[in-house]
Amino acid sequence: MLVICGYQECTVVEVGPGRYNPYADKIIPTGLAVGDRVLINQGVLAKLPIKKNGKTVKWCVVPATECIGPLSDDESIQ
Repeated sequence: MLVICGYQECTVVEVGPGRYNPYADKIIPTGLAVGDRVLINQGVLAKLPIKKNGKTVKWCVVPATECIGPLSDDESIQ
């Protein structure tokens, strides 16, 4: 079966500390910052209900390794 997925432009709203490298015994930063615009393959988007400040909102949670970007101000998808 062949699945063709498109890309979606998203804005980073929160960033974790990075990923743990057990060989170096340290955290490797993601390289993304809040407010960055990135492209994400729609096939990896997982909408999860997250409760914050008493409200439940469905956020797309994606590993930084799946993000293509950040995009510059003059870049966008058609």
